[in-house]
Amino acid sequence: MTVNTDVQRLQFEVRAYYDAHRGFPQTPGNGWTTAPVTGLDFYPSPGMQFALQRSGDGQSVYAIIGPIAPPSRYCYRAMGGYDTGVGIQCVGY
Repeated sequence: MTVNTDVQRLQFEVRAYYDAHRGFPQTPGNGWTTAPVTGLDFYPSPGMQFALQRSGDGQSVYAIIGPIAPPSRYCYRAMGGYDTGVGIQCVGY
């Protein structure tokens, strides 16, 4: 599965965006998308989608990657204020 690789690539792009703009990008509607996000040079692997969800206080962003179709397994990485250094975490349901 390409989920971990996609999360690592997305994480790199989000950090580069933050360094350039001093803020986190956001996916349209704060939800899932396969389309490019302005300012990010990231496209998910075929069959995958991604989301960048901001924390309520705007201090962190969660970079989330998951398949468009089941199985419903996704991986994410918290960046910013809530980054605990745990790294990429995956959840299946």
